[in-house]
Amino acid sequence: MILSSILHLARLTQWRSIKTLNVPLLWSLHIAYLFMAIGLFMLGLSYYNVGLGFSNALHLITIGAIGLMILSMMSRVSLGHTGRPLKVKGVITLAFALMTFSALIRAILPGIQTAITQQFNVTLTAWNTSGLLWLAASLIFTFIYWPVLTSPNK
Repeated sequence: MILSSILHLARLTQWRSIKTLNVPLLWSLHIAYLFMAIGLFMLGLSYYNVGLGFSNALHLITIGAIGLMILSMMSRVSLGHTGRPLKVKGVITLAFALMTFSALIRAILPGIQTAITQQFNVTLTAWNTSGLLWLAASLIFTFIYWPVLTSPNK
């Protein structure tokens, strides 16, 4: 997994991702791919008992790579297959950001539960916050793309 991660990261360096920052349909796909590479790295490290939880790493892949990739591709395909320009509304960019933060919160925050934070359950809060962000991103997509997918292009 670690070797696969390194190879994916090497591949990603050739994509010039910085040039896609003004195109949400592209940067969201690049971030999803980055989540896959980082998630694989974390999964590999989790087997060496270095303090990284397997579940946290897996959620970086499931929410970050898979969830964001699906959301990004559904947005792109919904526009392209209905003959609309491949330009998303600002609120869809927000949905991409919410899905990104959902992955980061779910993967990183549970790992910082320490003795100092025992009165406050960081892990449970991370799970709940991540779930709400995922839900918000999905609802935004549904509300914006329902009319796109159920009415003819004008």
